[in-house]
Amino acid sequence: MGLKSKNILVILFSSVIVAVVFLSTLLGYSLYVEWNNDSRAVEYANSMYILTAEIFKNEVIISNVTVRMGELGPFRDKPIIEGEIKNNSSKAINLLTLEVFFEKSDGSVVYKDRLLPLGRGQFAHSTLFSGVEPGHEVLLPSNSKIFRHIFRNCPPEVLHEIAKKTDFAKSTSTGNMKIRYLITEMSVI
Repeated sequence: MGLKSKNILVILFSSVIVAVVFLSTLLGYSLYVEWNNDSRAVEYANSMYILTAEIFKNEVIISNVTVRMGELGPFRDKPIIEGEIKNNSSKAINLLTLEVFFEKSDGSVVYKDRLLPLGRGQFAHSTLFSGVEPGHEVLLPSNSKIFRHIFRNCPPEVLHEIAKKTDFAKSTSTGNMKIRYLITEMSVI
């Protein structure tokens, strides 16, 4: 008894479906393994940035920090932080991340923001953009750089404090709120 042409078509169609499912599974697994390896590499790099910041944070001086409402150009009527970073280490710094905290007198954080004063893009150590090397500055030993950053999505409470105090960051506190900043990530070359 021979195979009918209808049965041959069913066998061929089923074989093609099984082959497509097998190849899709194999491709998906290999993409997952590659993504997982990239994620671990990014986690390792991030932990190295944090460790380097702990080692070198006393050699980087942040001074002349002010928080105010901007007056000109793109900074007009926007809350900004300005300051100066000086590299007192013997290494060039190519990544620096600052975290700025606005805290109430009881220590509760009202607002927190990250800034990258050396100009590295926000996706620099993201898994999706791990192969992209955006432009950034290098802070050489004994050099300094002035930075400026616009705070985004500030709560009204923080905006009110910034607007009413022109010397907000010089005293690092107002009646109800103070500002604190930390170096959280750093890379040296």
